[in-house]
Amino acid sequence: VGTLLSFVSFGLWVTGIVVIMHSESSLAVNGFGEIITANLFYFTWASVITAGVNFMTNVKKLLRIREESQAIVLWFGMVKIALVIFGAATQIWRSIDNVCTTSVVGGGGGKSNMDEAEFSMCWRTQYALAAGAIGILVSSFCCYALYTMKSYVYLAE
Repeated sequence: VGTLLSFVSFGLWVTGIVVIMHSESSLAVNGFGEIITANLFYFTWASVITAGVNFMTNVKKLLRIREESQAIVLWFGMVKIALVIFGAATQIWRSIDNVCTTSVVGGGGGKSNMDEAEFSMCWRTQYALAAGAIGILVSSFCCYALYTMKSYVYLAE
């Protein structure tokens, strides 16, 4: 019952992030990801992290992971962090992709139509998308490997 309730809580907060952080009608951020309401922004992320820790604690019990094995908990944490990075970068990219692609295509080299701030924001957002995607893949693989190779888990710690 605890695992189910912690999963529901985590799922509701992840769904709440979409509503609270949506760029077109956002309660916490504007279209470029700038924070409008700081308390709502930080409280939402703190709640997601807390619900995620609660869910992971229950999943650890469900999967019968020994207390000594903290590596899988850390890798699950990395999955969550990478998902946050990828999700935030995706939201920002959806609001600036027309600026980045039209300037690059029509600019003859990419940078001539954009000022330095626009170029930097496009590059940083693309970097965050790549880092988030790679982080999700690598940390998910490590979680899978640690869970399937239980006898070798303690060698990695």
